[in-house]
Amino acid sequence: MKKLLLLFMLVALFFNCHILNAEEFKVPENYELNSVEAYADLEDEIIEACDWLIEHDYQSEEAKQKEIAAFFLKWIIGSPNVSISVNEYFLVSNPKMKEASIIFMAGWTKYALESRDFENKNKAAIAGIQAMIDHYKVVKEYIGKDDKVEEFIKLKEDGKLEEYVKKAFVKMEEQKTKQ
Repeated sequence: MKKLLLLFMLVALFFNCHILNAEEFKVPENYELNSVEAYADLEDEIIEACDWLIEHDYQSEEAKQKEIAAFFLKWIIGSPNVSISVNEYFLVSNPKMKEASIIFMAGWTKYALESRDFENKNKAAIAGIQAMIDHYKVVKEYIGKDDKVEEFIKLKEDGKLEEYVKKAFVKMEEQKTKQ
């Protein structure tokens, strides 16, 4: 019983620390992105930035959101490891959820960095969509219902999200060959 209680306390402590870190995230100061090593050195901070972006309502923390999003975007644009495929199949066009593309990229990036799987775009896209779903749950009361996110939720519940993502990438490739 004591071991079970100790295990429970450790798990609770871990989750509380994670939540506190996300709440208190501050963009690093005086960082330079001038080498592969410089990008690698900031990976932990990027994961924390992704968590913050996904978990917070921008209505109440817009200035901080802009600062963290700018840091994240600056890092992702030059990242030597993370490459994101964004298309209309994965994005939400609700003007009240204008941060959806950043949230998708944050989920993709977090998956890639935590798993060290920089090649599996299907799993990364699913992580991006899941991030949008998670963020939507935070902001839904402010933005109202979003049909595209609701579609993602239904696909996930029905076990069809992976199939949707695979088909979306096939359609993307077909569009590229037509051009």
